[in-house]
Amino acid sequence: MNLENLNSFLTIGCYLDYKNDGIAIDVSNIDKQKYENVDKKELIKIGAELWRESIFYNFQDNQQHSVPISEGLDSRAVLEGLLEYTEVKNIHTSTIGTPNALDYDIGKYVAKKIGTQHISFYLTKHTYKQNEIEDISKRIQYQAVLFHHWPVWEVDKRFNGCIQWSVYFGETLTGNHMLATPSFTIEEARKQFIKKNSYAKSIDLTNGSDFSNLIECNCISKDDLTLDEQLDFQNRQTKYIAPIVLMKGYDYKTPFLCQSWIDFILSVSSSLRKDQALYKKYYFTVSQRNLVTKQKQTLDYLLKHLKMQYLLKEWLINF
Repeated sequence: MNLENLNSFLTIGCYLDYKNDGIAIDVSNIDKQKYENVDKKELIKIGAELWRESIFYNFQDNQQHSVPISEGLDSRAVLEGLLEYTEVKNIHTSTIGTPNALDYDIGKYVAKKIGTQHISFYLTKHTYKQNEIEDISKRIQYQAVLFHHWPVWEVDKRFNGCIQWSVYFGETLTGNHMLATPSFTIEEARKQFIKKNSYAKSIDLTNGSDFSNLIECNCISKDDLTLDEQLDFQNRQTKYIAPIVLMKGYDYKTPFLCQSWIDFILSVSSSLRKDQALYKKYYFTVSQRNLVTKQKQTLDYLLKHLKMQYLLKEWLINF
């Protein structure tokens, strides 16, 4: 290992001199003119059909399915998609965190309302064991920092034999990581990438050493996809996020990586991707049968019991 690679780990939590052969994010089919004159209603219809195709492409009948859920839209989009192809008795869900945290409480409540077979992992009561940590390190190929994972051995035991659905790349693809002011040059984007992804803001563990040349930047036109997102896709998503959330040992289904879905969502206007505008509109328009009713009940529950106004503000805007 050279010093540059070590410094990248000390700064952003993963080794940048790493090739992830298991993940291929192809952005070569972006066509910004394709949907230029298509209105939002039609885009929502197109997106809905492509999402159903993505779930269907990944779906396996006569199987048990495991879906980690949170307060985000991505896991609920997967749940909604699965419920079109299988009964709720075949779906296992899990939440990970601590009570009174958004991911833990909202995910748990949604699962209860839908009726999945659910378990909540209470992290503050979880005992970390050295041999388990060493096993996890191997399963993420020693690529990223530890302690960002779920109770792996417990999940291994409880969901053995299940198809594991992952929302990897969901919010990133749909525009959640778009910057308000995109970088204009590769150099600017590299500096922004390091600044945004640095673990410690108050100290420089590299003593000023430069490792920016390790940041991959095989970029297409920034008019099609911002340089910041391209660096995020090629580096953080494939070298840091993927090894953790797609660690070895599971039969994963990754519907957000379906190429037709990627081509569609990246080809719509950038203004419709910013802050996930089109995706959120699509989700709250299309989810009719199962989750919308349950989410309205969840809103009532949150207003009464959790009192998390900063979360509810966004939910209420979409309703």
